Amino acid sequence: MAQALAAAGAHVVLNGRDADRLQACQQTLQDQGLLASIAPFDVTDEAAGTRAIAGIVAQHGRLDVL
Repeated sequence: MAQALAAAGAHVVLNGRDADRLQACQQTLQDQGLLASIAPFDVTDEAAGTRAIAGIVAQHGRLDVL
């Protein structure tokens, strides 16, 4: 899904708990010339999610899909 969204012109922010795996996925997308960044956090941790979402919005101006 991330690849399809990025290929359609979106800047995707990949989420998960494993930062190393996220970085590998990010690199794969970037190697294809696509826009991608990462936001590692556990979605079951409400406070971490709130902080991450605020950071994403601050960096990118908005968040369309989570």
